[in-house]
Amino acid sequence: MTTADPLPTVNGVGKHRKLVSTPAPTPAAPQAAPSRRQRRVALRRQHAERTLRRLSTPVTGGAVACAFDSEGFYVRLADRILDRLPWHLRIRHKGHALCVCLHDLTTGLESSRYAKLAQMPLHEALLRLRFPHFLADLMASREVFGDKPILGALPARDLATTLTAVVPLTCPDLDRCPARGDVLRTYNSPASTERLRALAG
Repeated sequence: MTTADPLPTVNGVGKHRKLVSTPAPTPAAPQAAPSRRQRRVALRRQHAERTLRRLSTPVTGGAVACAFDSEGFYVRLADRILDRLPWHLRIRHKGHALCVCLHDLTTGLESSRYAKLAQMPLHEALLRLRFPHFLADLMASREVFGDKPILGALPARDLATTLTAVVPLTCPDLDRCPARGDVLRTYNSPASTERLRALAG
């Protein structure tokens, strides 16, 4: 709708200037409420973070902050893993099948074999390292490490640290987790703390 703004008359003839009304700003779209699964995952992560912070030292506390950063590399990786997680890995081992899977992968990363497989296409190399298909698909995609050839660019211990760091972000109950011991050792190691920060970029 427009209104007329009168101007002074010139030679008895009135002039008017049209003013265009400013449209009202479009209200922002409301954010979707988190799903029940997202709320459950968030609560489990809060519990795991409290547990790890309670057991950490001033030196190693930075590892917890780095891994549990809601906008950081490890949380994004954990979310993508959970999005792709097959049903059988959600229910086996009382819900800890993924924890067991990640733990077994870290203990099977032998440096000599790892170096040889670095010459192969990444997806095939990960399958030979016994990564499940869904995880090999994810780790070989650009959405995790971009174009970086991770087997050539990352030492085996750094990939093992990454997988272990993700465990408490995906675990249903860290207090009863079969991988709890390795998780605590990783998060309480000053060397691991530096590696976690470096890998997160």
